[in-house]
Amino acid sequence: VHLDAAWEQRGWEVCYSKSQDRHYYFNKTNGKSVWHLHELEELEGAPFRNAPVDQEAPPSKRRKTEEDSTPVVEEGDDPFSGETIQFVQKRRLSSVSCHEMAAAVINKADAGVLQSHRLLWDIGTTSNAVINVDRTFEEQRHHRHLLPPHPDIEVLRFKTTATLRRKYAELCKSKIGIDEPKESFNRWMLERKVLSISGDPLLPALCEPRISPSMHREIAADVPVKLRRPRTPMEAKKNILQYVEAANKVVEKRGGSAAQRKPIKWSTEEALQWLRRSQMYTKEEFESHLDHLKAQCGPHVKELVSQSVDEVCIKMVELADEEGKTLCQEHRKLFQLPSHSPSELKSPTERFLPMSRSFSLSNSEVTSQTEEEDVDTEEGVDGRWTYDKAEHTGPCYQIKLNRPIPCSLPLVAVEKEGERVRLSYNNVSHTVNQTYFDKLEMLYRIHCPEDEDLMDFDARVWCLLTRYQTMFGVKLHEGSGLQGSLPLSVFQVLKEQFSVSMECFASPLNCYFRQYCSAFADTDGYFGSRGPLLQFFPVSGSFEANPPFSEELMEAMVNHFEALLEASDKPLSFIVFIPDWRDPPTPALVRMENSKFKQRQHKIPAYEHEYRSGHQHVVAENEVLYKAVHGTLVFFLQNDAGFGLWGPTEERIAALTKAFIRQ
Repeated sequence: VHLDAAWEQRGWEVCYSKSQDRHYYFNKTNGKSVWHLHELEELEGAPFRNAPVDQEAPPSKRRKTEEDSTPVVEEGDDPFSGETIQFVQKRRLSSVSCHEMAAAVINKADAGVLQSHRLLWDIGTTSNAVINVDRTFEEQRHHRHLLPPHPDIEVLRFKTTATLRRKYAELCKSKIGIDEPKESFNRWMLERKVLSISGDPLLPALCEPRISPSMHREIAADVPVKLRRPRTPMEAKKNILQYVEAANKVVEKRGGSAAQRKPIKWSTEEALQWLRRSQMYTKEEFESHLDHLKAQCGPHVKELVSQSVDEVCIKMVELADEEGKTLCQEHRKLFQLPSHSPSELKSPTERFLPMSRSFSLSNSEVTSQTEEEDVDTEEGVDGRWTYDKAEHTGPCYQIKLNRPIPCSLPLVAVEKEGERVRLSYNNVSHTVNQTYFDKLEMLYRIHCPEDEDLMDFDARVWCLLTRYQTMFGVKLHEGSGLQGSLPLSVFQVLKEQFSVSMECFASPLNCYFRQYCSAFADTDGYFGSRGPLLQFFPVSGSFEANPPFSEELMEAMVNHFEALLEASDKPLSFIVFIPDWRDPPTPALVRMENSKFKQRQHKIPAYEHEYRSGHQHVVAENEVLYKAVHGTLVFFLQNDAGFGLWGPTEERIAALTKAFIRQ
């Protein structure tokens, strides 16, 4: 099919429709499309609305306008019935701007089209990470059981996790007599992801220790009662009375030995007598006496409820393991796979392919070429990159599950609501700001070029949003602190001064660079994720690490970083941001302060700096930043070669501090 140069200069091009098995004409500047050449003159300058009566409308490559963005529902379907909705339009049509931005990145063009979003993220920067390919493939074999995400399974996982949350609250109330600690369930799942490898990407499996240190510690901290921080002397006095009453209730309910009961009775009676002596105590005096009371009878109270706390921890992991197995079986059943676990991979490239931005080789070509002994290079996204067979290293690429989907993903309703986008499926809806929805589309175009028409984009975005809401809960502000990120100005300084180009803890929603490590390889890989940090083995590169504030995860992070720095003689640097928790100090903080790889330690004072909310993709722009109520410690863990390139000089530290502290 030929098109005159005059029409090409006006933005028209020849395209092919797979569904209609015919060519059509599309204008990339205004989004118009027609079937026949003689219609170009007639439709030039007027919107294309109706196709000829005897044929369907030609496909468009542009996103619908706001007034046309509401999906068309077939007659008889109820959008709120809980049933899968069938739409005439497969997905919201892609915006030209997102397509151009992604193309600018893929083509390495320093195009002005990227400037509008560079204040929010920098997806044009290529990662300088170099990984140990052989070890990465071997360690990632435990991902072989992961199946591609599917909306039906995410709905089931969402409901299952919500049931587990309710069960946890009930167990805390019935067995221990307290409300479940705030976000304890979230931190428990983060801890379990460090300790266990489950058949389910979210729910933990049975592992040792069965009694979760995180859950046990947080429940015990609230025994016998959770007290609020007092603001006045009367509130401080009320805290003492509440603690005395709760401690006595524990003794009455559980009994215990005389050696356990007597110290509690004596301590609580002494506290009441102290309160009767005077009504003129200061807030500090009340708080000091409460600390004394806790020291006297707290250990005995905790000893009385220790067995019940252990029972709660064991029961939760058993329930999660059982539900995770059920989800795995349902997922395999949906994909028409045998119920037993998948067989071992014949080649590590059968599932994890080197596709950093896009790739020109088919899956079979990549597999066959990497199995040949004389292959020295492979075609990658950033041009041709060299695979060093002697050192078994190569550039970083995102994880992508290579298992074909035996069934098409269902349709997801996408509606534009002002500056937000709503995605709905099976009576579960998510709202995301338009800017972040466009960001996800750009990342998807870069990292998932095989879905050029974005036929599965909406479903995968919905799965992504559902997974993170399932992980961190649905209550107001729940989980926002565990997904917080550094201010944009700090990322800019990290890139300019320390050549940081990759994040160790991020998600497609809050990432600044286009490559990052995240919690979920299956949902996030389509958007550039390397998968979990603990299965990431770089030998060179400069990285930023701002972990969720889970003690077990932070300690595992330090172990991982020190092992990587010990094993590499190439430039390797990790700039780590953790809270300045000193009462008591966390194991990760102590480890890094004494690490032989610590080149410098720097503190940002509390209340003088901010973080970006973990809900930045849904909140208003003026609600994104929040004050840090604790100090932030910045550790520079570097080997000698990394220190030589990216050492924390006084000038670099001054620039970082200035970026962190808003004037």
